[in-house]
This record gives sequence, structure tokens and C-alpha cells, in this order.
Amino acid sequence: VARRLVEHHTDDITTYAKSAKVESTVPYISSMLQHSFHRITFDAARDMLKENSDLPPVEDDFGRDHELFLCELLQGPVFVYNWPKSAKPFYMRECEHNPDLVSSVDLLVPRVGEL
Repeated sequence: VARRLVEHHTDDITTYAKSAKVESTVPYISSMLQHSFHRITFDAARDMLKENSDLPPVEDDFGRDHELFLCELLQGPVFVYNWPKSAKPFYMRECEHNPDLVSSVDLLVPRVGEL
């Protein structure tokens, strides 16, 4: 979707940026698309943070610093899936293999954090 947006609707993005009085995001989106989008579980992400950062420990959700660190560590966008049930709304579907987890996905993006 993002690649198609940049390839076919650059003018729309630029017009929006001008009307919102913000810098155009076309170069940022283009650079992000040069990287692989990683896919990791919440538990794997938490382990990576514990082993590689001095940030406060994670219980059941990430702060923005955690999100940005994961993107930097993995050098690109990151999909984090299978979250603790306690971190997400009640209506999320439980994982079949573990009722303490829910089938939820967050997309973490460099320089932004969670989208």
C-alpha cells in the first residue's frame, strides 16, 4: 500500500503536507520501504529489549522509547504480534495456543513509534 501510494500519489501527499504545514513525508516513506518489515512476537521483542537496552523493564506494553529502540535494533519497521491479554481491549481474540495472549498486531515505525 505504501509503495503504491508513493509511486502513484506523491502529489497528493505533497499537497496534504503543504495544507497541514508539515514537511513532506514522501522521502521518509520511500526510505522506509527500502527495509524489510520484521515480524516478532511480543515476548521476543521484550527479550530483545531486556538483552540489548538499558530501558526500563517491560511488563505488558511498550513505551515510545521501547518502540523506537526496537526499530533501531532491527533497522526498520517492526510488526509485533501476540500481545498479553492485559495490554489490549477486552474484545481482542485470544490466541488458540495461549489464552493469556491475544491476536493483536502493532506496527512500529522508525522515528515515529507505533502507528
